[in-house]
Amino acid sequence: MEGFRHFQPAWDDGFYRLFTKAGAEQWSVGNLPWAEVGAIDPDWRDGMIALLSPLLVSERGAMQACGTMLPQCRERGDADAELVMHAMMLDEARHWEGLNRVFLELKAEPTPLSEWKEMLGVNYLIMRGASFDQWLWGIQICDIMAGHLYATFKASTDSKPIQEMFAGFLRDEKRHHRFCQLFFAREAANFTPEQRARWRVHGRKLVGKFEKMMCGRLADDLRRIGADPHDLAEKMVVSVERQADQYGFIAAVGDARAASAADD
Repeated sequence: MEGFRHFQPAWDDGFYRLFTKAGAEQWSVGNLPWAEVGAIDPDWRDGMIALLSPLLVSERGAMQACGTMLPQCRERGDADAELVMHAMMLDEARHWEGLNRVFLELKAEPTPLSEWKEMLGVNYLIMRGASFDQWLWGIQICDIMAGHLYATFKASTDSKPIQEMFAGFLRDEKRHHRFCQLFFAREAANFTPEQRARWRVHGRKLVGKFEKMMCGRLADDLRRIGADPHDLAEKMVVSVERQADQYGFIAAVGDARAASAADD
């Protein structure tokens, strides 16, 4: 068939072990014990409605990002990474499904999309990435943010199905992080100083948007579920900075300024 290209997998053991793990860990939102939601504290409910609304946008954006990145991954000839990304996209879709199910169980509607320009800005910052590498780094940052939030949500409630749902989210996020770590362990050594500077600045912009929301608009809602917004934001910043250090995304002042100007 004209134009068809077959990419022979390199059989990267790390990626294939991760794909096997992804298959073994698949689960269903519909199979959770939703009949056991239990009594819901009204203040917690109001806080969660506000907190989950932007995450609906984020998980929908993650599906979009994976869908956009898959052809790029295929074009690179990286069939092993492409395989893992198919499982990753399924996870993101399940997270979006799960958040919608929580709204149904809480008998609530999310804040309209038009009121979440901040999250649209986050998605735009990811999707305007200059390469597959930058897209993946942006997704990992969002997954780090989501991981901290989902762990906080899980600890904030005694509702069995909601706890189990967030526990499932966290298992999925752990695999996503591992995929990114495997990918960058292989690729980061090839990045130019300009790329390292750009990725570091790009990451700090994304984190800054999350931090502004959490310590501003969402601060009272985090307190409603028993969380300290400033403490949570600080943990996120530290996690992303540590990951950037491990990848070698350390920019000199001049390089960082140049990368920042290029992204603006």
